[in-house]
Amino acid sequence: MIDTSAKVKRGRTFIPLRSATESFGYDVIWKENENAVYLKSNPTIKPKDSTQQYVMEGDFFKLKEIEKEIFFLTNKERVKQGLKPFILDVNVSKVAQIKSADMYNKSYFDHTSPTYGSPFEMMKQFNIEYIAAGENIAAGYSSAVEVTNGWMKSQGHRENILNEDFTRIGIGYYEADNNYRTYYTQLFSKQQRDVK
Repeated sequence: MIDTSAKVKRGRTFIPLRSATESFGYDVIWKENENAVYLKSNPTIKPKDSTQQYVMEGDFFKLKEIEKEIFFLTNKERVKQGLKPFILDVNVSKVAQIKSADMYNKSYFDHTSPTYGSPFEMMKQFNIEYIAAGENIAAGYSSAVEVTNGWMKSQGHRENILNEDFTRIGIGYYEADNNYRTYYTQLFSKQQRDVK
């Protein structure tokens, strides 16, 4: 059964497949004649405590919870200013995740990576096509709320978040064991397919 209550076994909590997957923006389809469950990616995800629908592209399960939270908080700032919310692009998020890890692995904190070059060069290396792009980075913040507030208090970072030319966002988080402890990257883009 896929619609059962949560159960605790050997100290672990097991939750129903349907509620878990639907909370991540997937449709759950039970085909009794095949005795099979199918998960279908749903292109819209609904943020908590809001009627606003946010669009995502890609496998939502590949994102960390803190990355999803930053996505919702960032779009909340855009919506407050009357701007269209970003599309969460999981492919762009993969690049942002790599950038955050690279800052830790190569011991730098800069928009230019010794491994991949500028954010624009890096996106091209990972086959992310764009007609407009930008990047926000941060380190040392302990939560999604803290880092989003930090970006919004900084003029250049705020301008990226509220830039009408950007339509997509990718978010990358890396937890480190150095003095910074956390690394964050937001990659913004507008792709040709977003032009109407």
